[in-house]
Amino acid sequence: MSPAPARIAMAAGEASGDMLAALVLPALHGRIACECAGIGGDHMLAAGFNLTSTGIRLRGCDGPKKCVVESADGPAVLSEAAMSE
Repeated sequence: MSPAPARIAMAAGEASGDMLAALVLPALHGRIACECAGIGGDHMLAAGFNLTSTGIRLRGCDGPKKCVVESADGPAVLSEAAMSE
């Protein structure tokens, strides 16, 4: 009987994290049996990540202080100014 696959979670809050996380999945699958889930964008989705049921997907960022995410309520802008209010 095979051991249960490792369960790995990742969260990418901006575009470069989405791309880097997407590179990890093929490397992991080449070495271990695993299930990967997380919050991220299209790169993670294309790499086989199961995006969580939160309904949040990264749409893009304009620098490190402003990102647009998609949720069930539609797109929203996350900015440093909005988070400090």
